Amino acid sequence: MKNLKKLVRIELKKVQGGNAPVCEYGEIACRYPPADGNPAYWVCEPVEYGCRS
Repeated sequence: MKNLKKLVRIELKKVQGGNAPVCEYGEIACRYPPADGNPAYWVCEPVEYGCRS
């Protein structure tokens, strides 16, 4: 496997579940649940904003 980014322990604690994307520095992976017929999805959000509930 090529181009893998090694995650530090603090980043691993932020990931909730599998299939989370690898985000750029200053971003966290946020999982949004299924709603209104749309499936659940992952997105990278800036750390300053955090994950919306």
